[in-house]
Amino acid sequence: MRLHSITVRHYRRHLELRVDLDPARTLIGGPNESGKSTLVEATHRALFLRAKGNSKEHKEMLSLTHGGKPEVELEFEAEGRRYTLVKSFKGAGGMARLTQAGGSSWQGDEAEERLASLLKVNGGGRKSGEQWSHLWVWQGSSANDPLIQANTERESLVQRLQSQGGAAVIQSPLDARIAEHFAVQMKVAFQEKGEPRKNSDLGQALQAEEVATEAETVAQASVQKLQQAILQHEQAAVQMAEAEAALRHMESERAALAHRSAEVNRLRQVEQEAGRQVQAARKAYEARLATQQTIEQLQRNLDSLLTELAPQQARQESLTQSVATARKLAAECESSSHAAEDVVSNMRALHDYALALSTLAEKERHLLHLTRQEQVVNDLLAKRAELEKKIGTLPKIDPATLTSLQALERAQDKALTLLNSVATEIELLTTDVPVQVGDQELKAGLPLTLTTDTDVLIGNTKLRLRPGGGTSLAEARAKEKEARRKLDESFTTYGVKSLQEAVAISAERDRLQGDWKALTAELKGLAYEKLQADLTEAKRSFAAAETEVAHRRQDDFPANPNPVETKLALAAAETALQTCRLQRDQAASSLKKHEAALNTQAEALRENMRRLEEVKIRLTVLNEHEGPDNERAEALKKAALDVAQADAQLASAHQDLQFHHPDDLPSDQARFDRAHQSQSDKKADAQKRHIEAATLLRSDGTTDPTTALALATARAQAARANREAAHRHAYAMRRVHELILEEQHTLADRFTRPLAERVEGYLQRLFGPGVSVTVTMQNNSFEGLSLSRQGQPAFSFETLSQGASEQVAAAFRLAMAEILAESHNGCLPVVFDDAFAHSDPARVQSLHRMLDLAATRGLQIILLTCTPADYAMMGAAELRLDS
Repeated sequence: MRLHSITVRHYRRHLELRVDLDPARTLIGGPNESGKSTLVEATHRALFLRAKGNSKEHKEMLSLTHGGKPEVELEFEAEGRRYTLVKSFKGAGGMARLTQAGGSSWQGDEAEERLASLLKVNGGGRKSGEQWSHLWVWQGSSANDPLIQANTERESLVQRLQSQGGAAVIQSPLDARIAEHFAVQMKVAFQEKGEPRKNSDLGQALQAEEVATEAETVAQASVQKLQQAILQHEQAAVQMAEAEAALRHMESERAALAHRSAEVNRLRQVEQEAGRQVQAARKAYEARLATQQTIEQLQRNLDSLLTELAPQQARQESLTQSVATARKLAAECESSSHAAEDVVSNMRALHDYALALSTLAEKERHLLHLTRQEQVVNDLLAKRAELEKKIGTLPKIDPATLTSLQALERAQDKALTLLNSVATEIELLTTDVPVQVGDQELKAGLPLTLTTDTDVLIGNTKLRLRPGGGTSLAEARAKEKEARRKLDESFTTYGVKSLQEAVAISAERDRLQGDWKALTAELKGLAYEKLQADLTEAKRSFAAAETEVAHRRQDDFPANPNPVETKLALAAAETALQTCRLQRDQAASSLKKHEAALNTQAEALRENMRRLEEVKIRLTVLNEHEGPDNERAEALKKAALDVAQADAQLASAHQDLQFHHPDDLPSDQARFDRAHQSQSDKKADAQKRHIEAATLLRSDGTTDPTTALALATARAQAARANREAAHRHAYAMRRVHELILEEQHTLADRFTRPLAERVEGYLQRLFGPGVSVTVTMQNNSFEGLSLSRQGQPAFSFETLSQGASEQVAAAFRLAMAEILAESHNGCLPVVFDDAFAHSDPARVQSLHRMLDLAATRGLQIILLTCTPADYAMMGAAELRLDS
């Protein structure tokens, strides 16, 4: 099957597009959004989607920019014949037509069925978009696992592989029955995860062994229980005696702990009282010491303040004199600045007046220029109006009308030529009787042309001649008459008598319109449409400039001041003003600094005076309250002695308390409680076990535990022997089944080898020699595609990079297409829609060789790409789509 051309109409972004495909290699290039994918999508849906329908696929075809229903027309070759397929997707009114070149034609459902037969697709529950998925590499799916497509075409692919020698390695019927027998035995004996089934021989033997083993365990436990009871009775009696002796000894320890605890509590109260006396004595001492330190510090502060006061007073007087000097200088600079400002104001007014006079002169010149331009425009408008009047008097013969008239005249000439071609010429050579043709006599040597049915009388013989076969002549005459009528009506409609006159009028109209366009261009160059607005604006600006001059004129101004001179004078005055302002700002800043320094110094002096008075008052109050220096020293000495005596009493009380180890008392009490409780629990537990053992030993038994144990052991050994025999048989069956599967796997590898070899042939164009491909077939399904190079470990398809996945998948698709093409007269189209987006430039060059090999082997390669320059060396017929 080979595609020859694709035509789409009203399909998404395409209004109408036709592309002719090369039989072997076609490269369709174009930027994104140029409609490449849309083109191949339309082709695929024309082949596999029924024309009638209102599915999502039908709705997606509709164009958002063009009217009309989507239509696709394909020309292709199948089964050695050429066909034309036309599908119009109009919902329930969709149309399908399939035409064989020089042969039959099918419509509607018959066309759909015939097309499916040619493409060798039978649906099988597959959606239209899944058909030929192994040949159509849609954008974004190029790196998908190709085994998915191989399994969708499994039946056709297996059939072709068998025809190429794979049938010779298929197992025999006896082998198949044996393999099926062991597979059934495996299902009976084992679950899917390999565990034995419960109802199998092995499963039942395992259950019987488990029951016998459990009975043996119970019998052993019964014997052990009696032996344990005897031992427990003896041990419990010993432990009860030990626990009672330990509890009697602990009573004396309890009394000693109680006496020690009471003594510790008494001594702690004594220690607490001594601690309170120490704190009181220390607090009184610290208070007297703090008062003495405060009085001494205040006296030092008073001396320091008196020392600092004299220099501060002298500095304040100096700063007061500096402030007076700075204030006088600032006033002088402020007066100079006001005088400079008056000069600048007068010079700015004179400069503005000079600028206003200059602007008035400029506006006057501009107004005069526009007035002259207005006159030129009026002259050009008059000439253009005259041309428009001349054009209006001529018939409206434009190039389209002239083309139409020429087409009508050609049609009339063609009809006349056809009429003459079907006429018949008759010539009399010799005769011995008169020959009458119609209403005139035919003379020898004078031929006569007949264009209508004419009777010929030769003696008594009458003939009727029909030129052109009768009806053909009448049709030719009717066509010639109709063509002449249409031409005459067109001449009348456009007011001309002949085609030559129409040509002359058209030429004259073109000349006049050319002159009109030249005048219009000249007018546009003069901006005549906004000339009146510019002229009005110029008049307004001139009047405004006159008003501005009158407003700024002063009596003491010169008549025509020079703007340049006034600008220089203004700049000099502004410079002088800046100098004065700078001097004023500097003087003000200096005054501000001196005033700030004076204020700071005055505030510091006031703060020192305030602090001096505060220190004097505090010293006076403390001296009056605490007494003179000798009394304060004696009271401080007595408070220190009281602190020493209280510390000695506290140390004595603490020493008496530590003699009894008070910190260890809680842990000793807890240890005693734990030991007493442990011995009590030990005694109670021993009593309980002693009673239980005695009760068990006194019970009357109805069976012999030793005899029961021997019987259970014998039964367990028999069950284990039975389980081992069933295990050997089941796993022997399992091993035979595994060997059969291994042999089937070997046969499957030989079966898929032709496919793998073709894939290797393509991949060698990419990766060089030494490429090895493995494809396995399990459970009637293709699995396990892997690749290795130069004897290296194999890589599964899932571990390949994105670029390598694209390339390996493409090679596999080409190999499948090559094998399946044998059922399609040796050719199938393979479409790659931007399929190598992740391949590096160097690998793309190798792809040329692989794709070229596929085309050489009979496949039709159709490659769509946004970068056609990357495939320039492929040697394909190139088509370009615009965005």
